[in-house]
Amino acid sequence: MGRGGTMNIGLAPDTRGILHEDDVRSLKGWKALMEETFGNNLLASHEVTVSASHVRGQSDQFSAARVLDGNNETYWACDDTAENPELVFEFREPVKFNVLSIREQIALGQRVDAFAVDTWNGNQWNEVGNATSIGNRRLLVLRNACSSKFRIRFTRASACPAISEVALFRAPIGLILGGKLTIIRTGEGMVQIRSTNPWLTIRYTTDGSEPTESSPLYTAPFPFLRSGTVKAFGYIENEPGARIPSVSTTFGIDRSKWRVVSVSLDSPFDNGGVAGVTKLLDDDPATFWQTYHDDKSLSAPPHEVVLDMGRSLEVAAFTFQPRMGKGRVQAIPDQFAFYLSQDGTSWTLAAEGEFANIKASPGMRCVTLPRPMSGRYLRFVAKHVIDDGNYVAVAGLGVVEA
Repeated sequence: MGRGGTMNIGLAPDTRGILHEDDVRSLKGWKALMEETFGNNLLASHEVTVSASHVRGQSDQFSAARVLDGNNETYWACDDTAENPELVFEFREPVKFNVLSIREQIALGQRVDAFAVDTWNGNQWNEVGNATSIGNRRLLVLRNACSSKFRIRFTRASACPAISEVALFRAPIGLILGGKLTIIRTGEGMVQIRSTNPWLTIRYTTDGSEPTESSPLYTAPFPFLRSGTVKAFGYIENEPGARIPSVSTTFGIDRSKWRVVSVSLDSPFDNGGVAGVTKLLDDDPATFWQTYHDDKSLSAPPHEVVLDMGRSLEVAAFTFQPRMGKGRVQAIPDQFAFYLSQDGTSWTLAAEGEFANIKASPGMRCVTLPRPMSGRYLRFVAKHVIDDGNYVAVAGLGVVEA
């Protein structure tokens, strides 16, 4: 298989002593998908040349051409002293591909500890994939590429690489399209766009408009200290229509100077450093304030927190980031009260109600106040949590200025 292991399908016959029709249908579909993916080795069906930065002893026995000769007993190798050797493959014209198959001459042992794949865009090399080992065979899904030239860089090895085969394929886009985008902002005001699919190209906007393929390219966290909406979407390059829907997150103002004034209960359990009331001051759904306690009479709602915003603000809305994560929906507040105060003593109710459908859709909420209201201090009360849960968990709170 693609990481040097064997595959156990794990099918068993039914009470009739045969495989169930549903299993047979799935196996036939899987077989068709594998044939569509691996039925055409692009390095065999296209005219291609291969060269190497180093060849062991300058001998034809170890030349780069050995990785394309269809003989697993032959292999390319370099001298022991070669640093970061590489193989370069060049087609006569651009070719679309997204899966690399590579094999070591395993009789000599597993030698490669890390390698990377780059494509040439006409001006420079761009990395489209990397991995940490090869072994008998490694199948590496790459960022979707269309190029006439690519290279494999061997960046770390316990001995000189000995590569017996390289093959290139184009998997159906449906296999690599998908994933989920999450937009967060750190306590330092840096926005991160996280993707569960590493092969997506991500574009974003910061004015609430719908992003397009001409919008800014996301490559690293960027500062966003004001209130506003960040939108982002992901797509597969060189594939028209291969995109996932956009997501958006509305952030309040910068909270780097905010502080916690008081809290009704902060759990004694910090969950490995990700829990604590100060975690309310970032928008990372993986960090949170919680009231979890062994004594459920203490941890159960209602619970509240008071925050000092550092200066008096004209507040138009507040943002609420629930704790995200599998199996954590039971701690999300679904009923709230939101207060503002100029002195932290005299409070005015600014908004109260429910976070509608928060169990099924536990994303960040932006609650608009019935009318803008000024205040320096905010007080958030979690009055009830979904499914009558016995503790509260909130990942972030913020405000939007009028």
